Amino acid sequence: FDFVAALDPRTMEQSEQRLAGLSTHDYVVHEVKRIAIELGQDEDVPQGFVDTVWAFVSACSESPAWFQGILDRSPRVQPILARMMGEAHLPEVFSYVAWIESRLDPHATSGAGARGLWQLMPEKARELGLAVDPAHGIDERTDPVRSTRAGTVFIGNLIRTFGREQFMCALAAYNLGDAGMRNAMRKIPDPMMPSSQKYWYLVREHLLPDETNGYVARIFSARIMAGAPARFGFRVPGAGT
Repeated sequence: FDFVAALDPRTMEQSEQRLAGLSTHDYVVHEVKRIAIELGQDEDVPQGFVDTVWAFVSACSESPAWFQGILDRSPRVQPILARMMGEAHLPEVFSYVAWIESRLDPHATSGAGARGLWQLMPEKARELGLAVDPAHGIDERTDPVRSTRAGTVFIGNLIRTFGREQFMCALAAYNLGDAGMRNAMRKIPDPMMPSSQKYWYLVREHLLPDETNGYVARIFSARIMAGAPARFGFRVPGAGT
């Protein structure tokens, strides 16, 4: 690969102009493929997955308040997430798990008792080294730095389970659980199928719950919209009210 040519300012400018000329739908398709390649997947993304990403992006654009709130919080939180992902040697796309889990609200609490940026249950949080002692008013799940450190450990453990060539499976397992993800992968008939195609096989053959497929698609969507807020009708964070 000719890295010198790819990084030439004129080449980069031409690439930016080409992207700017794409329709919003084609831009989303391009970015879905780009993120897939970044995560070691085949660029032949199932149409159903692309459609799910597009549907979520469209819904957010039509009713912008939900995602705008996340964007408005992102300047305070995303630098922490991105830095700690880098320190843990994890792809930055994993930081968008927190965007979907908690809307970047460190105090977000679910009806089931999950809390914090990474929506950790008390037992899992303690297992990951966080102090959770409601009787004494202690809950480190609400600490952005400590909870994100725990989140990187959690994700790192998932990657150790599935291997770095299966980043997509680790993303899905944050929602489905590692046992559920392993059970799904056992349904792949060809043990020699390239790793870059395995997750897409699960999607094409509907071997994952709709909730999990939608969860991963929302993470892709958040990454895409955060990268070009104005294109999707959002106010750029810090650009005024």
